[in-house]
Amino acid sequence: MQSGDRLICAFVEPQAPGTQFKDWFLHITIVPWFRLDMPSSQLAEALKKNYIGSQPFEVKVENETHFGYKKRKLVNLVSATELMKLEGQTRRLLHAHKAWVVDEADKTRRRPYLPHITALTAGKVQEGSHFGVDKLCIIEQKGAYKEIMGEMVL
Repeated sequence: MQSGDRLICAFVEPQAPGTQFKDWFLHITIVPWFRLDMPSSQLAEALKKNYIGSQPFEVKVENETHFGYKKRKLVNLVSATELMKLEGQTRRLLHAHKAWVVDEADKTRRRPYLPHITALTAGKVQEGSHFGVDKLCIIEQKGAYKEIMGEMVL
């Protein structure tokens, strides 16, 4: 990952644009790290137009499982049909603008998309709980920290 790399996610707890952080807040990654020659403000506007018919929705937290190298990352799968739609719409727009997307470049992309929330040192979600999503965020790596550079209200 390099400074300037971005990803699209939905936070479990709302976060404001401009928020800077080193340690992740609980989130669902819609599309992982990518590189694109387009400012985040312009990307946010393009994505807003691209999310046709999208509106706020509820996410259900499901069972725990393990992902990653040697299955060491504890995650909770989550379900909401809107997540699948948003992931597809986001990737199509990024492809149309010839973005480099890490999970496609290193061949780690999961098919089908398996939305999940990774447990963090700061906490994890509880199986059976629900939370609302009313926006997606563009996160940019800024060297030693990350910053919320844009949001797309659904």
